[in-house]
Order: sequence, then structure tokens, then C-alpha cells
Amino acid sequence: NGWIQQANFVVFGLLTIAFAVALHRGTRPIRAGIAGPALLFASGIGLLLAAAFPLSEDAAGVTIQPAGHIVAGSTFFLSSALGLIVVSRRLARDPRWRNISTYTLVAGIVALVGFAVGGTIVVPDVAPLHDWAGLYQRLIVLAIIFPCRIVLSLRLLQVATGRR
Repeated sequence: NGWIQQANFVVFGLLTIAFAVALHRGTRPIRAGIAGPALLFASGIGLLLAAAFPLSEDAAGVTIQPAGHIVAGSTFFLSSALGLIVVSRRLARDPRWRNISTYTLVAGIVALVGFAVGGTIVVPDVAPLHDWAGLYQRLIVLAIIFPCRIVLSLRLLQVATGRR
């Protein structure tokens, strides 16, 4: 099961990096416009680092979280949220993307709030909802970050093929 999670982090990380580069190339350049895609690129690096520093269990079955995994997770969630917020401003200035810029902004803000909430009442070992940390993190990814990236990817495909 552990190797499946590591493979997931690697594949998702590499696809996220490719997505960030393609998004940068598929939107009109603006001053400091690299910042949003760069943050999304950093989220891909966070995923690769999560694969490099996996969770493990000791003999008693207690989960061991290496510091590298914690840094990697924080990098992924924070740069994903901030990346969506920042890239939404670039999208707002491009007529091909304008109609999904608000959705991207809202998704980024919700993910940022989710990161802050998770960092206080879910993720820390002594947090009241710590036992639900894995579920909480997956909820943020599956309900907020991933759907927004799919919408952006579909638009990117339309822009790249000239259908928009």
C-alpha cells in the first residue's frame, strides 16, 4: 500500500509540474505573471518531496511522520492554494480565461482557509481532529484543488487546440 501512495505522489507531482508550465504558456503574459504558475510548480515539487519522505509505522503501528514529509505536505497545500489565488488574477486579464477566474480565486481562497484550519485543529499531533487528518487532506484535494485544476486543464486544452 505504501508504494502505491509513493507512486501517486510522483505521478501527481510530475503532472502538476507539467500543468504549471503549460498553464504559464497558455495564458497571456502579464507583469509578474510567472508567480501563479511558479507556485503551482512548487506544489508539484511538494508532491515529489512527499514521495521522497514517506510516512511509516513503527513496530507498535504508530505512524511516523518524517520532518521532510511535513514540509512537503505544507509546501503542496500552501503553494496550491496561493497558486490558484495568484493565477486567478492573470486569468482575469485574459479573455479566453476570464469566465473561470473567479472560480479559480474562490477555490484558492477556500483551499487557503482549509490549510489554515487544518494547520490548527487537524494536522498537529495534539489537535482535536488529528485522527481525521488524512481524510481532511484528501477532502481538500478532491473537493477543492483537484476539481479546479481539472477545470483549468480542460480550458487549457481548449485554448491549445484553438477551440476557445
